[in-house]
Amino acid sequence: QDLPKFLNYVETHREFLPKDPALIMTLDSQASIDLYPKLLVLAAQMGATVEEGELLSQRFAGETDFYTFHITLDPTLHSEMRTSTLVHELGHVCDVKSGFHRAFNSTNTEREIVAESITLLTLFDVKGIESTPYSIFYLLAIAPSGIRDYIYEQRAETIQTCTAQFRGFLALR
Repeated sequence: QDLPKFLNYVETHREFLPKDPALIMTLDSQASIDLYPKLLVLAAQMGATVEEGELLSQRFAGETDFYTFHITLDPTLHSEMRTSTLVHELGHVCDVKSGFHRAFNSTNTEREIVAESITLLTLFDVKGIESTPYSIFYLLAIAPSGIRDYIYEQRAETIQTCTAQFRGFLALR
């Protein structure tokens, strides 16, 4: 899987992408409902706590405190977006735990690309979850290809390690 090359290809062929990727996501897919409790167990094993509640910014679907590993999710999210957002926030936790100083010294763009790449690679082939278009749009929107390529070059090991950890725990093969 060569995510940087794939994203660069998709970026140059935007006409094939849907106009609003969030509309593709099934509102309450059974797969996302079934996966969510497993993610809560994974969160606990990683030392993270998860709650649904008020966020500091209404622009976000979830937030992670990098010091306490407390994750807050928007309580209005439908099940598929909630599941995808939890994987994203756990990606932040895994990123920090895999290289504490690197995650704290990295830019917000770098952290977001790492977390959403973990989300995309964890969920891309889970039958019944349609979060891939949303993740692709998010990754394309957050940074131009040159910056994404640089981050992938620098952070590939973290992305691969966290994705393997998540997919292994969730028994996604």
